Amino acid sequence: MVIRAGYTWEDYDNYQPLERMRTYPSKLYANYSGDPENGEMFRIDSLSNPNLVKNATWKSYQMQQQWRQSSESIPTVRADYNYNIAPGARGFGLAAGFEWREFNIQFNEQDKIWNNGANVTSDAMYSNYYPWRWSIPFVFMNVNGVTWRDRRTVD
Repeated sequence: MVIRAGYTWEDYDNYQPLERMRTYPSKLYANYSGDPENGEMFRIDSLSNPNLVKNATWKSYQMQQQWRQSSESIPTVRADYNYNIAPGARGFGLAAGFEWREFNIQFNEQDKIWNNGANVTSDAMYSNYYPWRWSIPFVFMNVNGVTWRDRRTVD
């Protein structure tokens, strides 16, 4: 008789802060190009007055923190018995086995969402970074303007 046992486990822990902001300057027009029917994406080629973007009010529309944690475990026990089963064995043979396996998984996700609609104009950073196939520079949010607090340590 042969008895085998094993235990497998895996843990996953991921933290993601997310900040999004947008602006709606009035009397600003954009010229687009691209043809989705031919597999192209729409993109902005130019703005009627790019300075309107720099002088506009920026507001947050999604500020959140997300924690994802999971763990899984698989305990296993196997017992095998055999009689008269081997290369060259003759006559009656018997083989039997038993296996117990259990799969346990735990998942925990926590979200904290706040500050939606807050004025973040002072945190808008105008860059010289042009994403692929963009003709206007990307505006970043200054992460120093937001104090992230770990929800798991707050009352």
